[in-house]
Amino acid sequence: MNYILHAYAVQDIGQRNSQEDSFYPPFIDPCHFDEVTRDWALYDGTAHTDERLFIVCDGMGGHDRGELASRVVTQTMSRSLLRSASIEGAFNDEILKIAVSESLAALAKKDMPDEVMKMGTTMTMLKFHANGVTVGHIGDSRVYHFRPAQQSQPAKMLFRTEDHTVVNDMVHNGQITYAQARQSSKKHVLSRAMMACQEREPEVEINHITDIKTGDIFMLCSDGMYENMSDDDFLKLMTDPNYTDVQRIQRLLHDCIDNKDNRTAIIIRVQEIINTPDKMAPDASLTPGTVLKSENYTYHIERVLGHGAFGITYLVNTSISMQGQLGTIHTGVKVALKEFYMEKEMKRVGSELVTQVDKERVANYAEKFRHEAKKLAMLSHPNIVKVLEVFEANNTIYYSMEYLPDGTLNDYVNKRGGLPEKEAIGCIRQVGSALKYMHTNKMLHLDIKPANVMRVESSDTLKIIDFGLSKRFANNGDPESSSNLGYGTPGYASLEQVDGNIEHDFSPELDVYALGATYYKILTGLTPSNAIDVLNRGINTLPLVKKNVSQKSIDAIKAAMEPTKAKRLKSVDVFIDMLPRVDDETIFVEKKDNHVLYISIIAIIVSVLCFLAGRYIVGNNNNVENEETEIIPDKNFTIEMVKVDGGTFTMGSTAADAEEDEAPCRKITLSTYYISKYEITQAQWHSVMSNKKQGNSKNGRLPVYNVTWEKVQVFIERINKKTGRRFRLPTEAEWEYAARGGINGRHFSYSGDRELDSIAWYSGNSVERVHPVGQLKPNELGIYDMSGNVWEMCSDWYGNYEGDNLKNPKGTRRGDWHVIRGGCWNSSSTECRNTFRQDESLLTATMAIGFRLVEVKK
Repeated sequence: MNYILHAYAVQDIGQRNSQEDSFYPPFIDPCHFDEVTRDWALYDGTAHTDERLFIVCDGMGGHDRGELASRVVTQTMSRSLLRSASIEGAFNDEILKIAVSESLAALAKKDMPDEVMKMGTTMTMLKFHANGVTVGHIGDSRVYHFRPAQQSQPAKMLFRTEDHTVVNDMVHNGQITYAQARQSSKKHVLSRAMMACQEREPEVEINHITDIKTGDIFMLCSDGMYENMSDDDFLKLMTDPNYTDVQRIQRLLHDCIDNKDNRTAIIIRVQEIINTPDKMAPDASLTPGTVLKSENYTYHIERVLGHGAFGITYLVNTSISMQGQLGTIHTGVKVALKEFYMEKEMKRVGSELVTQVDKERVANYAEKFRHEAKKLAMLSHPNIVKVLEVFEANNTIYYSMEYLPDGTLNDYVNKRGGLPEKEAIGCIRQVGSALKYMHTNKMLHLDIKPANVMRVESSDTLKIIDFGLSKRFANNGDPESSSNLGYGTPGYASLEQVDGNIEHDFSPELDVYALGATYYKILTGLTPSNAIDVLNRGINTLPLVKKNVSQKSIDAIKAAMEPTKAKRLKSVDVFIDMLPRVDDETIFVEKKDNHVLYISIIAIIVSVLCFLAGRYIVGNNNNVENEETEIIPDKNFTIEMVKVDGGTFTMGSTAADAEEDEAPCRKITLSTYYISKYEITQAQWHSVMSNKKQGNSKNGRLPVYNVTWEKVQVFIERINKKTGRRFRLPTEAEWEYAARGGINGRHFSYSGDRELDSIAWYSGNSVERVHPVGQLKPNELGIYDMSGNVWEMCSDWYGNYEGDNLKNPKGTRRGDWHVIRGGCWNSSSTECRNTFRQDESLLTATMAIGFRLVEVKK
């Protein structure tokens, strides 16, 4: 069987001093509970569960070093099982028994001979595979299998492991009853556990589950999770259709909050079983379970995502290596795999493709497919789909890229019948940013449209896909290949592109036309008229007017979709500059009718009266605080600052790998200032912006992101008001000087070293996620993460470097885009260089941008 799973990990330390539970796979971050409002979007573990392997271990609290024992067993078990078992292939009991033996041997190596009580842990494992599910366990951590109500069948608990405890053994031997066992003070005394240097290895209890249906829910958990809940409680909670997954998790942790023990659980929902007879893949495509190997990765076909004229795209699973608290772990990810396949000219024999007719034509298109893959692999931008690799197998060509499951922008727009102008501007700025990056690298997309833009719902990020028509040009403007331009898509392709034969020079105006047409579709939900109709009749602006679109946006669309190339806007920048700013109150002002206005006036009067009354009370009762206390930072709020002694340095770069905007180099003199040692964290942000403690969540050490420029200014204003200090964003010059190491700088390309892996989380080691601050090496000043992790905002407007021998420069006086520096978790090594500059509107929030602060002492 082949499964699509949805999984979460949940964990809480309880009232213990240490977390002795450990689990696999290493989710982005487990969920935590501490009675405050949380952003749960980050805790979805589906991107990290693709080996179909799950493990929970509970270090034995009565024994020394239980925390170490659980980590060792989790790490060794996962490595052993992943080495021996494929994602959906066969899995036998012997593989599991070997993994247990290897884990016990690993515990023995950590043994301390003088220990009176040997370190130990429980172990619970669940593995999905071709023949169903295998469950293995030792100790009293548990596995449950629930089935929600179906038609006339009530909800059921189909399976639960039996605890390996002394009292349970006594029950089985008839010495005591089950009721007596539940009340016994020895109910947690284990009769079987994984411990170092036992005389006899504990036998792993193995169960096989083959009755699995879509919608079934499995749960692995440590004993701290079920201590306060009965089997019936779990059944009701796990199968209640009124709960979302996140609500179910919150309720689960809430119900055991009084339990002192650590508590950990992994909840897995079977979202779909895809290789049942009615869901088999078409004959033309590779069947689920097929394995493809390149030099670098092994891919396991899960299902077909789509067919095109020149290829089939699959959802596949592959395994990558990542560094974490358990050391190097091999974990699975979903990726999309595109296969070159021409249906009329090729046929599949087994897994291989054979060309039947017109071999020259197939070879020609295969070369174009290869070029598309290589072009895409060269691009690195937050709004462009990332390619993992290009390889050949089965007599054809493949390339793997990130999997984007949330659908296209076109689907989203059609569902809503067009987007509000503010939201549409945010979308078009992201697409425009990607196009600008491409044009800077002398590449045209030539098929921009909402259907070629994918959404990442969790971060409100858009990513351009489908580079089949894209074309690269040399620095002198000549095309790097002799093929003609593709015809593009009607409604989005300009007249000169529709011709297809007359344009051979680098011409950003073609993509500008498509960008304007894309904006039209986003706003109205309607496909724009063909280019020839636009030439003869002009753009139909009536749908825009009916949607109350501003005149600025209408004028921008007209200028971008000008039929005559010579009159059309010359660049994406010019088009974006014509759009209204979303904070323009002359355009985006709420319209109220008289009734609403009347209510608003009454509300204002009441507010004023309440305010005056409050002021009176404050004046006469010192124990009563006014509303302003809502923004007082947590009393433990601190920002660790590093002193940067003033000095003179050469800003910018003219190296071979430098971008044009990094020059000219110029002498800059800076006064002494202080800069935050770490990127501002989520705990610091929430303590100021929501006046709620972040608790012990690991998430609190992640840098804050998904914040706009305006929100950051509010954050700074509040901490300055309440601390009496002078925090602000760094200028671009201050940021670069600190990244270089100040007067202690050793002229590294990156902040702290010549190589990235030891000092930065970037595309080469981040596993596509942000990381807690301060985990890698600092730079010469002791500052962390100035390269990678998240982009960092600077106070400057983006513009060309001007002047020389400047003191404390603040950049250009005006602009529409701010500077961000340092690269992020999905950046290339180039973008993480100390001198690399990126422009960004910062009007919309993304998962890739955060900030650090500068303080100037009075």
